[in-house]
Amino acid sequence: MSAILYELKAEITRRGLRTRQISEAIPVSYDRLIRVLNGYTPPDHDLIRKVRAFLKAFDTQQKMENIY
Repeated sequence: MSAILYELKAEITRRGLRTRQISEAIPVSYDRLIRVLNGYTPPDHDLIRKVRAFLKAFDTQQKMENIY
């Protein structure tokens, strides 16, 4: 499971996003997001799914901005 979290953290960093931006975009506290991503608390699959959905939406938004 830690490999999934490392991959997720890498995806966030690759896009130049901050965890604070993600925590504001999805309804989750910043502290909870940090604890899950750093492995201090057991992985929350629902939270991971929300972060992945946010990253996908972010990519789509970036592509749309490049079109216009």
